[in-house]
Amino acid sequence: MITLNTKNKYPLNFYLVIFISTFIPILIFSFICMGMYKSFFTTLFSFLIIFELPIMIYYIFKFDSVSFVVNEDKITINKGVLIKRSNTITYDKIQNIECITGMLLGMCSVTRLDLWTSSPSQVVITKGTSQNIAQGVLFLNSIDADWLKNYILSKRVPAPVAPLSTQPVLTPQS
Repeated sequence: MITLNTKNKYPLNFYLVIFISTFIPILIFSFICMGMYKSFFTTLFSFLIIFELPIMIYYIFKFDSVSFVVNEDKITINKGVLIKRSNTITYDKIQNIECITGMLLGMCSVTRLDLWTSSPSQVVITKGTSQNIAQGVLFLNSIDADWLKNYILSKRVPAPVAPLSTQPVLTPQS
């Protein structure tokens, strides 16, 4: 369970997802290039040093700099190493919560939680095409993602229901 009003980080099994997703292509590429070095382990070791190590360092800096704080009425997502960014989303502004678990994320019990609001900053237009980006993105253990989703939905105030007709209803007089 996620603790309220404390700084939370991504789970450790999320880094396993990153390692596996970058290691498998390097492993396949090592099999393909094995003929150049005459040894599979030499090829694999050299590709791990040349490619895997910089990729892992990049992702560790990128995702280890992300933290979030869940409060009673808002969630604050902080990220950045050199340039710090903070995004606070109040629960009443959240319109949609999307939980995404792919094959690799599911194997490591990780769920991606996308928080969507009606903010125009979610639409990014580049070269004539538009793309929607979630206001907040978190990678959590599957159990924590379900808990956070249910917690946010329980804290949301339901929108007032407008009457179907604005004209007064006439009742017959007896």
